[in-house]
Amino acid sequence: MNRLSLLCGFLLVALVLAAQVTMAAEREALTLRRPVGVSMQGLIWQGAGAPRQATAGDDSPAMSVNLSTVDTDLYTGYENAIYAADELNVFVAYKRFLSDPSLGGYLPAELRVAKSSDSGRTWTITVVDADAIESGDSIENSVSIDGDRGSTIYVAYHVRSSGLFVDMKLKVAKSTDGGSTWTTQTVADGYTGDQNSIRVLSANAAVISAHANGPAEGIHAFITSDGGARWSDTLVAGGLGNGFYTSVAAADTRSIWVSFYNSLFPDHTDMNAGTRLSGGAWKTVVVEGMPSDSNLTGLASSITVASNGTVFAAYEADTASGNFVIAASTTDGTRWDLERVQRDDIIGWNTAIHESNGTLYLSYWRLPIGGKGLAMFAMSSDNGATWTPFTVPDSRFVQPYIDSTAPSNFMQFESYQTVDPFTFQQPILRVARIGG
Repeated sequence: MNRLSLLCGFLLVALVLAAQVTMAAEREALTLRRPVGVSMQGLIWQGAGAPRQATAGDDSPAMSVNLSTVDTDLYTGYENAIYAADELNVFVAYKRFLSDPSLGGYLPAELRVAKSSDSGRTWTITVVDADAIESGDSIENSVSIDGDRGSTIYVAYHVRSSGLFVDMKLKVAKSTDGGSTWTTQTVADGYTGDQNSIRVLSANAAVISAHANGPAEGIHAFITSDGGARWSDTLVAGGLGNGFYTSVAAADTRSIWVSFYNSLFPDHTDMNAGTRLSGGAWKTVVVEGMPSDSNLTGLASSITVASNGTVFAAYEADTASGNFVIAASTTDGTRWDLERVQRDDIIGWNTAIHESNGTLYLSYWRLPIGGKGLAMFAMSSDNGATWTPFTVPDSRFVQPYIDSTAPSNFMQFESYQTVDPFTFQQPILRVARIGG
């Protein structure tokens, strides 16, 4: 899609588009800010291969999909993130604003966690933090969730009370009893956390990747090994505008990967990945993109480490030859194989990639020309060489607030916010159970 501007860190893109009007008219509808930043960082090193064509059919295969409504309260379901401890126990963390977020500004909000103990059929909701204020009219990937596959769950989330960087906070909510009770703490007070991702390695060990603004701008990694009593802060890659659309994956605290977007236009609009070396330093690589490249490559990134050690990253690439969801893979951290999962005029926005017993699962957002917003899901059973996408069948308009989790090959879950397809009001948070 054509971006409307690249002005000092914010990108205005049409979001809510009516099915009854042309695409040109749709792009003048309600907009959300999409941070992309600007950067002065130079190219670190290039290890990308040329994209190979992959299976990306437009028709959905037959899949077992069951939808459930999680939360219907007014202004609910923003920035949602989902985690499944197993096939039964599923958690969705999200923001619920206390006034209309489309009006813009920094609005009072709640951090909520919805829990299901029956594979997403029914849900109970807990207000974890009643004072989780943030900007209401942007997609910031500001909430992330993960757990130890037992009774411990961590939620990383962003709080920001004004346009000042000093008013930014990266916070963590933690439960050690399967979501019955929660405690909260501030990990970084000021400048940090507007985009974040969390990976839990054990009840006591977790890592957060987060974007920071101001004097320490870039992508940061926060690591704890004592259950969150202390968090170390390491700069992965600095530079004005660097570190947007971050994601983190890890096998243990000595093997951590992050993905992120470097956005200095025109010097950089590229997809990056970094790995933590044994001494604690970071080595970063450009997965796709070249200096002075007009393509926007690396938006909405997600990364995972498969059980065989292969690293997979998914992201959006807006290029002169079309807009794609890309799945990249590497076995050595240097050369990346790139596969096109699906193409459309507006596609990607929030990707999430997971692996379970050799099968890859990928979720993302799609807006077909003249159609409504869709929650997409794609699968690959050949190590990412080919992909089969399908559409989650929802009658409402799906917003780009979307995430997924894959506790097993038998069952996966995708969370997403929907609005009425005609009025674009009445947000509802839903979860699709895929398989099972």
